[in-house]
Amino acid sequence: MRTFREPGLHRLVLRIMPIVACAVALTVSAPAARAQQKTGVPFLDELGQREHGQLEVLQNRKYNLLNELIIAVGGLPADPYNKGLTVTGGYALHFSDFVAWEVGTFTYSFNIDSGLKEKLVRVVNLYGLGTPELPEINWFVTSNLVLKPVYGKQAIFNRTVIHVEAYVLGGPAIVNRSTPETEFSIGANVGAGLRFWLSEHTSLRIDIQELIFFATNTSNIETALHLHAGLGFAFGGDE
Repeated sequence: MRTFREPGLHRLVLRIMPIVACAVALTVSAPAARAQQKTGVPFLDELGQREHGQLEVLQNRKYNLLNELIIAVGGLPADPYNKGLTVTGGYALHFSDFVAWEVGTFTYSFNIDSGLKEKLVRVVNLYGLGTPELPEINWFVTSNLVLKPVYGKQAIFNRTVIHVEAYVLGGPAIVNRSTPETEFSIGANVGAGLRFWLSEHTSLRIDIQELIFFATNTSNIETALHLHAGLGFAFGGDE
């Protein structure tokens, strides 16, 4: 978690550029397409559709999500003074193959002081300057719009086929921190992720997200990188 003054706002842009670049790459890496109805010919149904003498390898998605419960573990690694181990739970509603709404996710952070923070506290106390305020993130809540433009299949050693989905997301966030002056902060959450289906109702999710928020009683813009992986449990959809 870092603090940005107004003259150094360009540092915030540099910080989130990898997130934006990842989102753009995922969005343009493959066209979104759907296959026509089944022809009744197994070979064509598996590979796609034939138009003007050319076979196009396009398929409908094998798994259709509707409701999803999310459980994940991860961390807040970017703050030089406080490292967080996170546990996340949430619910998502999938409107279609391409659009979903993470109605709400709640993340709690178990914080660990870094060696740098301990050294700083010792030096400050040595000179009688008092204990510095280095706020930790206790928990945060987000609600995200999810766009899922990329879907495909990958073969592993020509023995196993896995279904993969790439997505980008963004939405509002509320952050709770350890000091009264910055206890509640309002901001946004942006990120990108990959989903690997393990079965019809279970998938592995890997996310990289960035919290961007304003401290309540200051004009500072702060950020926190959040990396996490977990499982999505789907119910209510059709195979």
